Formats: sequence, structure tokens, C-alpha cells
Amino acid sequence: MSTDLFGVRVLDLDHERRRVRFRVFVVYYEPSWGTGELLPDDPSFFCRLLWEAAEDFTPHRFGPMTDIVTLHEFLDEGWVEGNAHRFVEGVERVAVRNHPVGDADFDRLAMFYYERDGRWQDEDRLAQADYDVRVTDAR
Repeated sequence: MSTDLFGVRVLDLDHERRRVRFRVFVVYYEPSWGTGELLPDDPSFFCRLLWEAAEDFTPHRFGPMTDIVTLHEFLDEGWVEGNAHRFVEGVERVAVRNHPVGDADFDRLAMFYYERDGRWQDEDRLAQADYDVRVTDAR
């Protein structure tokens, strides 16, 4: 799965603990960004990932996300930020690789990386982190 800025892989699901472990890769490097904070930590980012994953399972209506959250709400940044807590109980960054990106490394990165067969080119060089995301509902 990916967004315009990030590639995302699910590493583990623990239904009993209501936890999903994600690996997030930065796949877009705007030269003007320099080497600042590139990785997301905001619960709304992970709320959006969960909604998109649920929507991909339509028409089976996977879990409460697509039953409750409309496309209109999903596209409303203010709504997502104000309601992410209904779906995402907590986010913890548990591992980080290649971050922060040093000046010399940043200059060697391409502007954008495409996913091919479930991997990104030069994946081992991309800024990335693993996250434990606790959800409010195991579905």
C-alpha cells in the first residue's frame, strides 16, 4: 500500500491486543525539504491507512471504518484529525532506519520511488520506521 509520500507495509497483526505493526517508507524526497522530519507520527495518518485498507475490501465492508466513515468525511482533513481517536487509540514509533537523512545521503536519493512487486527500489536506503498502532476495534 502507498500514498503519494509514503510506502506502507503491514508487518504484523495482533487481534487480541488490537495492534497493527506498520513499516512506513518515505518514497518522495522533495529537494527543498532538506533533511528535516520526514516520518509521520500523527494518528490521523494511520486512521487514513486503516480506512483505505478497509475500503479496498468492499463490498465485504471490512470492519467499522467503512460502515461509519463516509468518503466525504475521509477527505475532510479537519474531520479526520478531530475523529482519529475513535479508531486509533495510540501510535508508537518502535524502530527507525536511515533517519534523519544526512545531507550526503539526501543528495543520493531519487525524488520518487515506485513500488514494484511489493518492494521499493533501494528500499534499504529509504528513511523508514516501524510503528505499533493500537486500534479501538479489533475488526
